[in-house]
Amino acid sequence: MRIQLETWVSLPRLGKEAFSKLMKLGVEYSTARGFYFRADTNLREAKRIISSATGEEVSFDFKCYVCGRDASCVNCEYAKTCSIELVGGRCVCGGCAAGGLKAYREKWMLSLGSAD
Repeated sequence: MRIQLETWVSLPRLGKEAFSKLMKLGVEYSTARGFYFRADTNLREAKRIISSATGEEVSFDFKCYVCGRDASCVNCEYAKTCSIELVGGRCVCGGCAAGGLKAYREKWMLSLGSAD
């Protein structure tokens, strides 16, 4: 099961205990829109809870931190040494990764409110 970060997604019925655990992690829920996983959610724990409740493997997709395009860990050359659960959804797509550190640094500085 693939879950897009920072967008409303529907999940299969998880059960009361799993639902409660996700709410304690800060995952948002709306009966009309579904679940919302922020990038700063404890994704490792959310993944464990959902996998345990559904019996399915869980992965997270995200928007590239630099350009905003859809991205995922599937086919990423760093997948064996990196984990979206650890970097908190602030990862980059293959195109931006190939562009080097400059664009990432510029985006980071903007997010801090600095135009250095």
